[in-house]
Amino acid sequence: MAIGTETTVRTGEGKQAGAAHGPHGAGRPDGPTPGAGALRPIVVAPTYNNERTLLDILHRVEALGLPIIVVNDGSTDSTGAMLRAWAAGGAAGRRAPVQVLSHRRNRGKGAALRTGFKAAIEAGYTHAVTLDTDGQHDPESIPEFLGAAQKEPDALILGRRRTDLQGCPRRSLTGRRWSNMAIWIECGVHVHDSQCGMRVYPLGLVGAVKTRAGRFAFEAEVITRAAWAGCSIVEVPVVSRYLPAPDRVSHYRPWLDSIHGVLVHARLIGRALIPWPGHAQWPERPARVGASAMETLRGLRHWMSPLKMWRQLRENPQAHKHLAAGLAVGVWVANSPFYGLHTVMCLYLAKRLHLHPLAVITGSMLSTPPVGLVLNAAGVYVGHYLLHGSWPEVHDFEAYFTEHGLTAGGGMVILEWGIGSLIVGTVMAAATFA
Repeated sequence: MAIGTETTVRTGEGKQAGAAHGPHGAGRPDGPTPGAGALRPIVVAPTYNNERTLLDILHRVEALGLPIIVVNDGSTDSTGAMLRAWAAGGAAGRRAPVQVLSHRRNRGKGAALRTGFKAAIEAGYTHAVTLDTDGQHDPESIPEFLGAAQKEPDALILGRRRTDLQGCPRRSLTGRRWSNMAIWIECGVHVHDSQCGMRVYPLGLVGAVKTRAGRFAFEAEVITRAAWAGCSIVEVPVVSRYLPAPDRVSHYRPWLDSIHGVLVHARLIGRALIPWPGHAQWPERPARVGASAMETLRGLRHWMSPLKMWRQLRENPQAHKHLAAGLAVGVWVANSPFYGLHTVMCLYLAKRLHLHPLAVITGSMLSTPPVGLVLNAAGVYVGHYLLHGSWPEVHDFEAYFTEHGLTAGGGMVILEWGIGSLIVGTVMAAATFA
């Protein structure tokens, strides 16, 4: 994960001021935090213009005796002054050190988290507990998260919010569902809440995987890259609430952040289609011995099994979208001009995108005549329009062969078909999924 930032630092320390200190004055606890066993956790709290709820959240975290890094992401309200007073005051009664980092301008949640992680790594902590400071999350849930991290120290622990929360915006639920499905396609891991800000990050994972997304898309990208690295992902139910509209502060930009999220997932899906591994491994494991022929056959049978697809449909509501995605990809393949390779393409795409192969192959059956002939003609017509700006007539094709000969004329028709079929296939795939 690329970590680097421009920060100013303000540190306040309590009873453990005599403990060893890392860079920038971040304190290390003298021993394990209560309830955290051998973990060395620290709370990383990014904040931006949350002056109404910020101090309440910080005081409740302090009551748990946990060290805190607050990242002020260029706030323009009174957040900066409040944090300076908070860090300087109450030092005598603090059970753990606190640290305040500041961005000179707002750089988004992803950048704020990276800043906090960088400071936590330098200070020698093993895990970072993240939570938002807008009052949506209860800090009192942190011990439960650390308990899950204690059981699986190498796992990425995600908060899982209920979907029937009072006051939850519909667009938030819709975005969460789409993001969950995209992650499933990218890495084959099913999560229920890819956008919850309350988590526990193993800092070794943070240093191992490389993320590029900024703002809110960071929290989705890191799940996919953690899964690619072989990291276990665990979900913990979290108490969450949405404040009444007059008191609610949201920095989510519906259009810009949604488009950014779509582009991030498109990039990750594109990477998932590339066959070479190239992913970081975390935690590092011994090289796996190649599977025997019998194991390979058993794995292939399980992968192709219709019973597996049927069980997913019965047990997992998200599997319906997964099946629809498989059919849509198959329909796209059916429209592609790569005749003779359709089955190979179906199996490859199903494997790389974690789709059920039978669903993809079923969708590709659309290329069977007579429907396939109609699709080919539609592709040629659309391609002709895109290249020449007009719908073709029969005499247009006759002119190709008369003026340019059989080879050149046929090449032009194939070019039109190739371009048009990809457009038609994309439209029909979207319609199939819908």
